[in-house]
Amino acid sequence: MELELAVTTQALSKAFGRVVAVDGLDLQVPRGGVFGLLGPGGAGKSTILRLLAGRLRATGGSATVAGVEVAFDRADLRRRIGVLDQRPGLYDWMTGWELLAFAADLAGVGRAELKARVDQTLERVGLGDVAGERIGGYSGQMRRRVGIGQALAGEPEVLLLDDPLGSLDPAARDELVTLLRELGTQATVVMTTDQPADAKAACDLVAVLEGGRLVTAP
Repeated sequence: MELELAVTTQALSKAFGRVVAVDGLDLQVPRGGVFGLLGPGGAGKSTILRLLAGRLRATGGSATVAGVEVAFDRADLRRRIGVLDQRPGLYDWMTGWELLAFAADLAGVGRAELKARVDQTLERVGLGDVAGERIGGYSGQMRRRVGIGQALAGEPEVLLLDDPLGSLDPAARDELVTLLRELGTQATVVMTTDQPADAKAACDLVAVLEGGRLVTAP
């Protein structure tokens, strides 16, 4: 039986001037579960996620995500993915509920189902009790959870999460690992990390990157 894939890339490349950030990446990510991109700073992990999300134009090669050929700012791709940036632009003056409602509206969730979708998503990420509080008062872990929540608001097929476990204390990290594992039963999660221990704890499969190249494939 042929393996069902959520993400594929062929010779995917991205250069910024003379600096090659991603160099001929060939990658296959199976559908479902948590897939890790592991490597040090400068390995190209964040650039790969931005390419897969259609937020950057590739210099060369191609990619497919959730059955859609990746192109810059492609609307049908945006509807199938959820994205958490490494430094997400959260609006501190909004409540958690307001942020997820805003994200759900942008994802095309209809008004008739928006409230139920937001409430359900906040419960999934463990923020139901603080949904009415302003994000400016959230802890680091809570901010990470609400960031994942806004990525989930459109019920995407593929989640692209940039360093979701970074800079967390051990207890918060363990709780988020559990959340990521749960999300991997409902969608395909592609996450980045520079910590081998985090990759081992959270991921079913791991690809190791260095200097924009794939060093070890799963």
